[in-house]
Amino acid sequence: MRLDALDGASRLFSERVFERFPQWRALTSVDAASGGFRVKVSSPTGDPKRTLRLYMERGVPLLEFGEWHTHADLWLSEEAFLSY
Repeated sequence: MRLDALDGASRLFSERVFERFPQWRALTSVDAASGGFRVKVSSPTGDPKRTLRLYMERGVPLLEFGEWHTHADLWLSEEAFLSY
């Protein structure tokens, strides 16, 4: 995936994510409409309800696991969000 295809916020956030989880680079795509960053990590169980997704929405990182999700701007810091 080419980081230059991402919008500015996604580029900055993806760099932080790849520092911590370099293996996720291969699981990343770019939303063509928004230029946003998207990562989809399949569950080792194969259960699609346990898929982990990390993506950008209006410049804010979101983390989704099954039907649950959270927004990075609800956390004290980006580091706390990534550590979760």
